[in-house]
Amino acid sequence: MFEQERQDRSYSVFVRELHRRVSESASPVRFERGTSPWIYWPGFALFVAVALGVAGGAVQALHAGAYAGAAFAGAFLALYLWQIESFLRRNRPGVYSPEALPKDVMPPP
Repeated sequence: MFEQERQDRSYSVFVRELHRRVSESASPVRFERGTSPWIYWPGFALFVAVALGVAGGAVQALHAGAYAGAAFAGAFLALYLWQIESFLRRNRPGVYSPEALPKDVMPPP
């Protein structure tokens, strides 16, 4: 087996100190988060389309009396929403200030 220790606190301290030092530099800095909007928003639209498609498939399965298929589609939809929502939330494009780091991407201090 192996030993593993949490590094949330040390990483959070490092990133906060890095932001403080960069913001104190002489050159103006723009703090951006997430992926490019040109990638994010089409991905978000695809996420919504797939979620609606799977939900529609589950409804059709219920209407057809295929309860096992509807349960499978519902379970897949729940897993899909849970995983992709977290990914999209953490990668949402935006601008932030170094004094207010994005809470959804930083571990607690």
